[in-house]
Amino acid sequence: FHAKKPPPISVDAYLTRIIRYTPIEPPFLLVILVYLDRYWARYPHFVLSSLTVHRFVMATIVVASKLYLDRFASNAYFAKVAGTSLAELNALELELCLRLDWDL
Repeated sequence: FHAKKPPPISVDAYLTRIIRYTPIEPPFLLVILVYLDRYWARYPHFVLSSLTVHRFVMATIVVASKLYLDRFASNAYFAKVAGTSLAELNALELELCLRLDWDL
């Protein structure tokens, strides 16, 4: 989940953008904390920083939306909202699932 440089958008602005342009509602963001807790249980040295937070957040939202929402956006749409390529978002989604051993 490590980026080469911090994105030019704050985490607050990023979350606001996600809520505005996707079917995600604010309470749903709590799922990020659940996945973060599971991730830290497996990888205690993982550091949530300006280089990792945006990518981790988007991966968790994509995975969780597919599990918990009746209607969810496509990965192509999420990638556009996230400001990343579809290939990168797909890779992040797969990385999260594999690292959590599909314990979603």
